[in-house]
Amino acid sequence: MYLAKFFHRPPGDDDRELLLVLDGDPIILGILMREDLEPGEDQYLRDEFSDMETAVAAFRRHAAELVASGYIETTHTDYTLRNLLPDPEPKPDWQKGLDELMLAALGESLEAQAKLLAALRDTPAADEPLYLLLAAITVISTIRTMKGSSSLPNADATPSCPAVRPRRRITPGQSGKATSRPARWKY
Repeated sequence: MYLAKFFHRPPGDDDRELLLVLDGDPIILGILMREDLEPGEDQYLRDEFSDMETAVAAFRRHAAELVASGYIETTHTDYTLRNLLPDPEPKPDWQKGLDELMLAALGESLEAQAKLLAALRDTPAADEPLYLLLAAITVISTIRTMKGSSSLPNADATPSCPAVRPRRRITPGQSGKATSRPARWKY
């Protein structure tokens, strides 16, 4: 598994891909996205790490250095051609937030992850599988913590989690009109 970020700088002959490879010991790879280079010749960076915390910090640093050098992070790419599409758009903030959420999930506290989840709650990110998975993990962890500390007063109590939006349900007779109902955790 890996996290990839793509960077473009006009005129587009020096686009770059930054990879955080998570298999075994973490590795950061920097790849020049040029068709005239053979695989292996296209690497401008290869850093190996013994721990995830250091690798994540270095990945964030390398991404910030590319942005400081005039690159924009983008979502436009074609993996088979190893180049960016013409006139790439900047990556939306909510997608950058998902990247940060992924990095946080690799070793930061559940509290730090919950803050990122809450910040992304009312964005398109809240419908993405990564967000939904980490929100569920946060809820389960909250319930376990509350049960373990005896702060869960009864079985019907619903813990508050800022990362989870109320579910929208359609009730019979509403002709497809959705209404918000409080979220409930059922197993």
